[in-house]
Amino acid sequence: MRRKIIGFFVCMLVIVTTIPAVTCIDNDDLNTTPSSSNQHSSFVICNDIQTQSINLKIQEIIEKINETLIRNFLEYLVLEIGNRYTGTDGCKKAANYIYQQFENIGLQSKYQNWSSRGNNLFAGVFTSQNVIGTHQGIDPNSDEIIIFNAHYDTAKETVGAVDDGSGIVSVLAAAYVLSQYNFKRTMEFVAF
Repeated sequence: MRRKIIGFFVCMLVIVTTIPAVTCIDNDDLNTTPSSSNQHSSFVICNDIQTQSINLKIQEIIEKINETLIRNFLEYLVLEIGNRYTGTDGCKKAANYIYQQFENIGLQSKYQNWSSRGNNLFAGVFTSQNVIGTHQGIDPNSDEIIIFNAHYDTAKETVGAVDDGSGIVSVLAAAYVLSQYNFKRTMEFVAF
């Protein structure tokens, strides 16, 4: 399971870091024909040193993910809290735990309350909270938001290690590591 979590996180990290604040292109990729429009306004020419710097930053971020970090998040959710079926005390404890983790790493944190009617399979009314941690981007002109999300509730009678404890652990680990860096775009870490 550790490989699955690390693999998932590395995938998310690669996606985030390959959407850089500025896109690098080679000289050969530039349109050499004069144009009245500024087609490449969001592009700059990057040299090998800049590319190496980006690769080193990615490596630095990846190296901050370790077994202890993953294990601590997962063990608390699965062993300390246990079942997190929507609307139960376990689900509320998980929401509070996730909120506290977001606060501890310095994210702007909030709850988003919701309720929904069940269906033929799940009768009743369900109420719970989404937990949102925001890491503000540094570009005041960017309204783009990158969202990392997973559900923290479980099916009845399970502790939800795989469905979806591993997903929430990935979101928490991403929040923990990525909050230590500045990015052009805002990032939201959402547990629902």
